[in-house]
Amino acid sequence: MSATTAAGRIDVRPERPVGGLASAALGSCSVELRSGSDGSRLTIHVNSVDTALQFELALGVPAAFWNAREQQYREHLARRAQEEELARRVSWLSKFPVAEMVKRGLLRREATKPERVRELLAFLGVSSPERWSELFALQNVAFRKSTAFDVDEGSLAVWLRQGLIEGLSRERRHALDCAGQGADPAEPLHG
Repeated sequence: MSATTAAGRIDVRPERPVGGLASAALGSCSVELRSGSDGSRLTIHVNSVDTALQFELALGVPAAFWNAREQQYREHLARRAQEEELARRVSWLSKFPVAEMVKRGLLRREATKPERVRELLAFLGVSSPERWSELFALQNVAFRKSTAFDVDEGSLAVWLRQGLIEGLSRERRHALDCAGQGADPAEPLHG
């Protein structure tokens, strides 16, 4: 198990007793002496599989443990950066009928604005507002529209996406129904 202490150091205790280190936290001085690595690699990150293998030999803790901690650390950093980016994108919400989407249950009522940006991106099936703009501009959708009203791109995008989601959902249900009757669900559905 590992936990970050108030000082920002990682306190590592093996899941099971290993060698003489079963009950004590591994200090960076001990790591340095045993593995030939400077202690900062443990407190900051295990930057290579080789380092993890060195720790495995020196400390008796499997390299997979160290590699998993490194992966968790990197994911944590990426998520934190993504959260900061989402917070900067809150103004993008104004392009969409957010209140109506909440009312219809497409977005959560209790979400913060950055969470709402994340939910809207997920609903639209894109990774960023820029990607949405690129894809929306490329959509070639034919439908009738009145010349008396301006088209609200955000509302139109939500309406089209919800139609696609519902259509795919019905198609999947139909395919599952057909699968139960011996039809091939991989076959395209007609009609």
